[in-house]
Amino acid sequence: NGFAKFCIAYMQEKVYDKYDVDRDSKVTIMDATLIQRVIAQQVYIEDFEKYGDVDGDSKIAIMDATSIQRHLAQYE
Repeated sequence: NGFAKFCIAYMQEKVYDKYDVDRDSKVTIMDATLIQRVIAQQVYIEDFEKYGDVDGDSKIAIMDATSIQRHLAQYE
């Protein structure tokens, strides 16, 4: 039935922490570094704006990397 299919699809979909922008299931300084590299145009990641916008202001900016660093330092 439709509900069972929905439940299976939901269970298979991995849920990530909002700070885990590289989607490796760990929040590390590498997540902040990835944002910095995208901003500096050292790397291009398709659809990065979907998960790189950590602070929710609809843009990828240094404040997203700062939010991760603050999270790692336990200031939030």
